[in-house]
Amino acid sequence: VSQKDKFIAKQSRFAALGEMISMIAHQWRQPLTGMGMSVNNMLLDIDLEDMDEKRFKENLELINLQIGYLSTTIDDFKNFFKPNAELEEVSVLKLIQSSCMVIDSSLRSNAIEIVISIDENIKVLTRKNDVTQIILNLVKNSMDAYLERSDEKRVINISAVKASERVEITVQDFAGGIPKEIVDKIFDPYFSTKDKKNGTGLGLYMSKMIAEDHLGGYLDVRVEGESTIFKLVLVQKG
Repeated sequence: VSQKDKFIAKQSRFAALGEMISMIAHQWRQPLTGMGMSVNNMLLDIDLEDMDEKRFKENLELINLQIGYLSTTIDDFKNFFKPNAELEEVSVLKLIQSSCMVIDSSLRSNAIEIVISIDENIKVLTRKNDVTQIILNLVKNSMDAYLERSDEKRVINISAVKASERVEITVQDFAGGIPKEIVDKIFDPYFSTKDKKNGTGLGLYMSKMIAEDHLGGYLDVRVEGESTIFKLVLVQKG
């Protein structure tokens, strides 16, 4: 691996960390607001000497529920960053679902619907966290494409098929398609269609590198009219 590739990989990790922290903040904002409202309601009841035991208990249960959600979110992100060099057999459907949950709040707040069409019996022997990182990059890429437009209907379709020794995962959006003049450049390092504060130009480059170097597969893209279709091919190990 060249010094240039090492430098790009290091920069990409910092960029990914920054994006992850931003996602955690987004995921936490809603439950923290809910907890704050519950606490304020309880304090108001105390100040007004209007202590209703049933209402008080409901507020505490709500706070407890939100704390559980915050804890689960931290576990999701911690597991995402944990290096897992070991191959493990995973359900492709569950892997995609858990990947999308990481940015669930961002998707919902931007009215973006994920439609997953994957047979629950499809399994793959792979490195789970590497696949998650690629899927997150692809979904976030589609999300960003929708945010630059005013589409009322924002859908990202994710599907998978299994051939004899490989699994193909497809991520498709309908956010206008990538212009023909730049489609060949999107996997180049530092190439970005976003402004400087929103894109590093490293997400798709690193996704392609991970697919090829870590997973022994590949990542490609094609454009059909208003639709952009990314295909991640995972070659079965073992």
